[in-house]
Amino acid sequence: MRNKQVLIVKKGTIVNTAEDLKGLKVFAESGSAGEGYAKGFKGINYKGVSKQVDALMEVNAGTADVAVLDEQLAKSYCGKGNYSDLQILDILSSAEEFYAIGFKKNSGLTAKVNAELVKLGKDGTIAKLAEKYGLQNTAITDFSNQVK
Repeated sequence: MRNKQVLIVKKGTIVNTAEDLKGLKVFAESGSAGEGYAKGFKGINYKGVSKQVDALMEVNAGTADVAVLDEQLAKSYCGKGNYSDLQILDILSSAEEFYAIGFKKNSGLTAKVNAELVKLGKDGTIAKLAEKYGLQNTAITDFSNQVK
């Protein structure tokens, strides 16, 4: 599955460039890809939190200016319910990342799972699930060049 890191702000917050982040309170999950991405911005006031949703809650409460989250998680919260005043800043998103299934090196499960992924991609199961959960633009369905 494709993913990336995105910045979340309250609607009306004007951030168009990395320079606009200087001096802002930016929160992300400690030890996450989001933290690594956030720390790449110069001049921010960074704070790590224990979970991505904690960073989101801080922006919602007004105690943080920006949260850095996985795009898929952000899409499931921003603009909805208690988080209706939050928006994703696509302009400052990270490069594309990929989710994968990991196994111990030389695990016998690797080939079995890869074969099932190929099968589920070819028969349309992955595409149907991706559509059901709003992930049709991020789910990988063709494993012919990726499975080894």
